[in-house]
Amino acid sequence: MIITALILISPASAQQTINVDDPNNRNLVNLGGINGEPVNMVRYMRIVEGSIFVPADFTNSTILIKDNKRLINNVKAKLNIVDHTLHYLDEKGNELFTRLPVEEIFFKDPVTGNSNVFSQTFESCTHQKPGWYEVLEKGNIVLFREIIKTVSENKPYGSATTEQKVATSYKYWMQDITGCIQVNKINDFITELKKINGAFEPAVAGQKYSDRKVEDWITVARKYNALQ
Repeated sequence: MIITALILISPASAQQTINVDDPNNRNLVNLGGINGEPVNMVRYMRIVEGSIFVPADFTNSTILIKDNKRLINNVKAKLNIVDHTLHYLDEKGNELFTRLPVEEIFFKDPVTGNSNVFSQTFESCTHQKPGWYEVLEKGNIVLFREIIKTVSENKPYGSATTEQKVATSYKYWMQDITGCIQVNKINDFITELKKINGAFEPAVAGQKYSDRKVEDWITVARKYNALQ
């Protein structure tokens, strides 16, 4: 049972941000008691660009519980990148959220069937900010990226609804047995890998890679991890 396993997960009883364009949210009411009076604390926003969630919609996933390493399959979930919470649907379709005790979540890509992995735990990365990081490649080195969501808001004149735009950017990190560092450019990443193992030089000699293509970052990491 999902509710039993995620015992620390609770309904979103604090102030919520509701997308008024989402048909699933049009009948949601969240009342909080202030001085004994029920007060509507829902803040309605109209998202006009982007999303604070990854994936943008609820997606089938497997969740790894941190404390007992238990896997829970077939959970419809998504990550709120802004406040680092995991949102999921319970057996009745109610939306719940949590910050703990989930260690990793595996989202299944409905097109490729592959799993996109997000983790909160990188033991040697003590200087990282709290949050979810996408694991891109695992091996002798681990490549992962921080997804940054920047929210800008605007309330048109005469409107009671605040419009919200969400922009997405990324920071890449690498981890080996000595620790982890942030790598701002893919060439910096390649340079660091060469420092660790000089035999990596021929694998990338003459190749051109783009900072903006996540596939290139993954390719470089996999070439390094393929070294014997």
